[in-house]
Amino acid sequence: MTPARSPQSGVSAHTDPEVWAPRLARLLDDAIALYERLDELAQRQADLIESGDHDALLGVLGERQGLVDRITAHAADLDPFTSQWSALEPTLPQGHREALRPRLESLGALMRKIVERDEADHHRLAAMRDAAAKDLASIDRSQRATTAYSNQPSSKSTTPRFQDRTG
Repeated sequence: MTPARSPQSGVSAHTDPEVWAPRLARLLDDAIALYERLDELAQRQADLIESGDHDALLGVLGERQGLVDRITAHAADLDPFTSQWSALEPTLPQGHREALRPRLESLGALMRKIVERDEADHHRLAAMRDAAAKDLASIDRSQRATTAYSNQPSSKSTTPRFQDRTG
């Protein structure tokens, strides 16, 4: 069979599943490996948020960004398959379908797990931010109160507060 050109991506995709299914399997395996690493970093991120180790957290976030960039580049290789999946899937023989299904399910499960953990981290960070803002507001009020009271003359002052003018 001859390769057909995908109009969206300009990438060749064979019409014969015996040719493109193994490539898709390799791409899915690579994607799973990338997402497993992202999941590990997401777990480290959650642990660092919990422990309050902000310096290490920044390092993990930088590492995650590099990995997300790799995942984005890899997604371009998967795009010809995902964009045409509804047309490609029915052409798959049962053996390829059975080989690809667990990979697709695994990838989907990893993605959901990472999103859930990131949402929980987002809420935890938002709560920490709100608590810090509340603490700062409390400190500001305390400082203003201290300043207001420090401008008042002290009762132990050596300057007389009352004078007897009637003599």
